[in-house]
Amino acid sequence: MQYNELINYLSNKELVIYGAGYIAQECWKALKKNNLTKNIQGVCVTEKSNCTDSFFHSFEIVNIDDIVVQDGVLICIATHETMADEIKDVLIKHKIHDYIWMSPEVIFNLNLGNPIKTCYPVNVSELVENINDYGIAIRLLAIDEIENKINFGIDIYKKFICYFSSEEAAEKRIVALAEMYKDWLKSGYDTTSKISIDKNINVIDGCHRISLAYHFRVDYLFANIYDDATALVQERKKAFPQKEELINMGLTQKEIVEVEKKYKKIKIKCMEYKGEGC
Repeated sequence: MQYNELINYLSNKELVIYGAGYIAQECWKALKKNNLTKNIQGVCVTEKSNCTDSFFHSFEIVNIDDIVVQDGVLICIATHETMADEIKDVLIKHKIHDYIWMSPEVIFNLNLGNPIKTCYPVNVSELVENINDYGIAIRLLAIDEIENKINFGIDIYKKFICYFSSEEAAEKRIVALAEMYKDWLKSGYDTTSKISIDKNINVIDGCHRISLAYHFRVDYLFANIYDDATALVQERKKAFPQKEELINMGLTQKEIVEVEKKYKKIKIKCMEYKGEGC
């Protein structure tokens, strides 16, 4: 859905945000930027006892079982994709069919407007070389454990995800990463699956795919390219961890050393294969 079409669609609806975590906050910011928070009528979750807070901004968080959805109300599913399908099933059981998944692409379009290029091939080594945080290293350590090379990568990955999301989401994303690995091992890169970057090669979304592309020596990924997203990336710094975030997310000193070793190895390898993919 293009930016103008998306704005018109959301402007003509009363909105209920389904979710109260990291993605829901990203959804809120994107709606606020477009003066759409005035359309929000409430916030719901599947089970509010799992929430750390009782309120999301000024809205009391309620269970989906406790709300009545009238005509003209749109449910905005504001969760990671690993939970979105499960929520769609919940909504269908409640006979609610007017919903939209606030996917990364939807949120980025609200924040940044339409991409300036779509389906554009981007060199993986150039992408990885431009990344100056530890997110790719953490994901690659998890992949190393999936391949039974180490026994600490998934613990590090879980601490990373829990730093900005729930433990339930972390568990689901561990399973999702393992499934993604199996899919890539069997079928390779799905060229219809696009990452999101800006014109300065700042990665906005797609770090798992970049990590898998690096691991499997894929030369190019296809990307939607947006205008300058530096401010957005800085707002989402927990997802792009620097050294201080490694400490804040509860990694042990030994784990931090392993992440730094992996990071340095990635950079050296990318220099060796620059121009040929990683």
